[in-house]
Amino acid sequence: MQDATAATLDSRHEGQLRFSPDGKGIVYPVREKGVDNLWLQPLDGGPSRELTNFTSLKIYSYQWSPDGKSLALVAEIHLLIWC
Repeated sequence: MQDATAATLDSRHEGQLRFSPDGKGIVYPVREKGVDNLWLQPLDGGPSRELTNFTSLKIYSYQWSPDGKSLALVAEIHLLIWC
């Protein structure tokens, strides 16, 4: 019998949670200063890690690809263009 390990999500998480296709983690969005990025929390209790490093994006929805190698996003990009 395996020991149970509690995984705690980052208190900054907002929105949809998605299990990774391999079932070993949970992906969740974090919004800081109006920008969303996706993080992965391993279910074995290990430290979370940032999957994306966007500088101007608001994520509305996301989904794993069938093979679990990438994520598809529905997002809004905020661009500031100086002329």
